[in-house]
Amino acid sequence: MILKLIVLASGMACAPYLLAQNREFSLADLQKIAYENQPQFQANQITIEAGLMQEEYLRKDYLPQAAVGMSVSRWKYLLPQKMKLLGNSLNDLYAEFRVNQLVYDWGKNTLQRDYAKRSVDVDRVADRKLRQSVTYTLARNYVEVLRVQRTLQIQQESVRRLEEYLRNAETMYQVGKTSQADILRIRVQIETLQNDIIKTQNLMTLYKNNLNAACGNALTGPFEIVDPADSLWRAWQNQPYDLEVLKNRAVQSHPDLELIGVQRQLRIQEAALYRKDYYPSLYAFGITNIEDSRIPMNNWNWQIGISVSYTLPVFRGSNFLIKERQTRLRNQANDHYSQSMTQKIESDLQSALLKIEDIRSRMKGTEKIIELAGESLQAMELKYGIGKASSLDIIDAQTMLTTSQLNYNQLVIDFIMTVVDIQNITGSDELPF
Repeated sequence: MILKLIVLASGMACAPYLLAQNREFSLADLQKIAYENQPQFQANQITIEAGLMQEEYLRKDYLPQAAVGMSVSRWKYLLPQKMKLLGNSLNDLYAEFRVNQLVYDWGKNTLQRDYAKRSVDVDRVADRKLRQSVTYTLARNYVEVLRVQRTLQIQQESVRRLEEYLRNAETMYQVGKTSQADILRIRVQIETLQNDIIKTQNLMTLYKNNLNAACGNALTGPFEIVDPADSLWRAWQNQPYDLEVLKNRAVQSHPDLELIGVQRQLRIQEAALYRKDYYPSLYAFGITNIEDSRIPMNNWNWQIGISVSYTLPVFRGSNFLIKERQTRLRNQANDHYSQSMTQKIESDLQSALLKIEDIRSRMKGTEKIIELAGESLQAMELKYGIGKASSLDIIDAQTMLTTSQLNYNQLVIDFIMTVVDIQNITGSDELPF
């Protein structure tokens, strides 16, 4: 039994590692892991729940308020009116029970509750902005991993080909059909590519570490990611993008612009609340009390009535006017911030759309270069096999093919990255793919 418990405990301790080890994650998988493991998300939800409690707290102001008081005192001598109540005793026992009910407060409580609700909207917008930021960070690093992963595949394939050429060159050297210089050239090129592979692998580690950090360090053990780059390119390469449509989407959904709108309403309500302080409050009350010099106490009395509570703002009577002016000035500043942000969004979208058009215009030429470079390499391989081409010709042809493949890969990844940027510029917290 103890052994089973030990095995079970070990399995539970290793579960996160086993789940992540050598697994392939999609971007949606990583987003789910990030949302579950980033403590900031949990903190935001708790903050929102705490803010919602303020509205419930303010609702209690409309419930009756009860107060109980009791006192025991001894008089030095009795006043005539006290003597009538207490007799000749100098002891005074007094108990009171009071109930107050707010009848009318000129809508102040309702305004306070609306203000509390809108204050929670600030936290909700902050939560959505955090989700946008985490999703964008995940998407960018995911695409960077794709870039490096595909680059590594191209480099490794190039090394594999050069190693084949090296073996052939060494065979040909033994029979006197090639020189030592040819072998050295190929070896130098292989070493150069191996050095590039090490750099690429280091970049892979860096971007995967960034993904892990965005996921709250939950990706224990090695992992891989799904590569949808080619299918995304085929699906998106001819997709139209309209600047006005994207700009309108950003204006409607960008969390920064939404936050400015929420702050505008909060400041208007702040001024309105301040103005409510200059209105009286109307209460209904009921009191029952008993006063005597001995226990049990027998002299019960009761009282009901209406009271008006009002504090005269003699020395600060125009403060609410200052508050209103302050609100107007701050909202004017917010209007300028909103205008500036909208201009930046439009500028960023224009740059992204120009980049997309640039990539589309260059892609056909790059695909043609890959095709020609492949044909050139095949021709050089045939010539090299019959001794009519040198290793330098082979290396040049292989380098041209590798470079064209890397350029194609760069364009595809840049296109996907630009789509990710557009998604972020418009303020969306949804996954771009």
